[in-house]
Amino acid sequence: MLWLKILFLVVIFISQMYVIQFQSSDEAKDERGREIQYKTNNVLYNILSVGIIAIFINRHSKNYQYSVFDYDEGRVITMYKLY
Repeated sequence: MLWLKILFLVVIFISQMYVIQFQSSDEAKDERGREIQYKTNNVLYNILSVGIIAIFINRHSKNYQYSVFDYDEGRVITMYKLY
């Protein structure tokens, strides 16, 4: 899952570099340029949203370990539970 987080960061970085380069061009000042900027920002925020959701799901889907004492057998049983 770490590679997915890194991939999201790389895509966001590349998108931001494109936006910065495009904003300094003459093409960015006309109507078509504004539409391109809008679509680029839209994709950027969609990717960011998916990344945040993926991080949230990853954090809450890990196995948590706890131990239970079995009184009948006199031993400790280790169990895993998904939260």
